[in-house]
Parts: sequence; structure tokens; C-alpha cells
Amino acid sequence: TIKKDLFGNGVLAYSVLTRAQGSSDLQGLLLLSRDEIPPNIGLDELASLVRLEGRFDDFWAELTYSHGFGSQFALGVTWYGALRSQPRSGPTS
Repeated sequence: TIKKDLFGNGVLAYSVLTRAQGSSDLQGLLLLSRDEIPPNIGLDELASLVRLEGRFDDFWAELTYSHGFGSQFALGVTWYGALRSQPRSGPTS
């Protein structure tokens, strides 16, 4: 809560939360079929390890104003803002 009794019976409040957070790590092995192998290629070049890594963070910030009308009823408005960060590294082999 930032301020109570704002404009009479109103309340101004904020919140910050992590909506989602995670990471991914994907690996795979690429093998060529016999038909795809060029004639003059070494054995080390027949297979390749591929790896993709990623991470994401999703933060929300909210500012809320609510106004009470008597002891049983209130009306409020909330403004949201979101920040998403998603750095990642590409395929490596």
C-alpha cells in the first residue's frame, strides 16, 4: 500500500511479481544417411552435436487505485506493465 484514505475513502497500492521464469536446454545428434555423405569426407564430419540453450523471465508491475463506497462495495482500477527478457544462445556444433 502506498497511501490510504486518498481522495476520501481511496487506497493506492502497487505490486511486483514474477509471472513466469524458466530455462530450456535442448540437445540433439545429427547423423547423415549414406546417400547424403559426400565422397571425400572424413569420419569426424559425419555426425554433429547440436545444442540450443535459452532462458526467459517475465515480470509484471501493477498500480491499483480502489475507492470504497460504504462498508460493502468498492470499485478499483489496475494498470499493468510487463517486462519480458529472453536471451538465448543459438545452435552450436
